[in-house]
Amino acid sequence: MLGRTRNAISSVVAIVYTAIFVGLIYGPVGWSMMGLIEEWDNFYLFAKFGVFYIADAGSPHSEQRIRPLAALPFSVGYLFGPNAFVALHVLQATSLVFKGLAIAVIIDWLLANRLIAVLCGLIFVVYPADTMQMTLRAVHINCAVALSVGGIALLLDATRREGRTIRLSESIFAGVVFLTGSLIYEAGLFLAP
Repeated sequence: MLGRTRNAISSVVAIVYTAIFVGLIYGPVGWSMMGLIEEWDNFYLFAKFGVFYIADAGSPHSEQRIRPLAALPFSVGYLFGPNAFVALHVLQATSLVFKGLAIAVIIDWLLANRLIAVLCGLIFVVYPADTMQMTLRAVHINCAVALSVGGIALLLDATRREGRTIRLSESIFAGVVFLTGSLIYEAGLFLAP
């Protein structure tokens, strides 16, 4: 019982600190950004051919076949309107929070130190700290990384579950989440080791 309480408190602390951190770094500048070439290109393709979620040989995004779900975050944003930059901003901020939270869960699982876990989660939110990290053109990358590390965090969390059915269900869900992230942006595959 004490372990569950500690895990719940660790999760709440990580969520709160990560959300505040993302609000502080993304809030002042992030919400004022508009789309660059990639976003307008995707929205143009959606307007011309309809919303598509998978890039294959027959899709308008056939050059992205190595990343078959690369258009997925933009498709979700487009569902809220043809110039849905607000939806992309919400998706970006949410993925940044989820990315930091997932790393905090992983580090807490490895080290059992809440402070180090939260600090590592906060560092991972801005890693790599380059000019492209917070732009809307990186929304699919941040979503992919968030899903990939989220899948790993869910898999590690499944090892703590007592019931076999719950453990198996969470493990399968973790695999689906990780695979989705990897199909959006294949760099997430390298986060598994």
